[in-house]
Amino acid sequence: MVWLSDGAEATLMSILGPVLVCEWNISNWQEALFSGIPYIGWAVGGIIFGVIADKYGRKASLILCASWVFYYSVVSASSPTYSWMVMLRLFVGLGIAGVPQTAAYYVEFLPVQYRGKAIVLIEIFFALGGIFAGVLALLLLNEYGWRWWLVACAAPAFSFLLFSKWIPESPRYH
Repeated sequence: MVWLSDGAEATLMSILGPVLVCEWNISNWQEALFSGIPYIGWAVGGIIFGVIADKYGRKASLILCASWVFYYSVVSASSPTYSWMVMLRLFVGLGIAGVPQTAAYYVEFLPVQYRGKAIVLIEIFFALGGIFAGVLALLLLNEYGWRWWLVACAAPAFSFLLFSKWIPESPRYH
């Protein structure tokens, strides 16, 4: 579900940018900044979540990552201005940076001969996340607006949190 969340967040930036151009009358460079700012968060957050995973375990880091993404995704839906939106999407990017550790977490439970195939298969969820965001855009944007669409796109992170108590801690951490 966190891979699905990652794909949804990556896709929603390309859909939301043009919507904000119309709604907030932002310029082309502002749209470009808005679309690129999460990647700055990803660059910084990857280091932060890597250290957290090493020190406190992958499970704790993933729960923090999903909580962070869910919270800032929902809060960004209430952004009153462009500046707030850029800052909040930067924070979403920080959280999304913790998602790739799921690949390492995942393969720790698999026999060596299946790891390569499993990593390729987990990438399907990134693509499904993009499809999820696109389908939600078709269903929600015109009827309910971009704010409710952003909240709906946070659903995969929330669903991960609901079921996270049942995932074991990483064998490597133990």
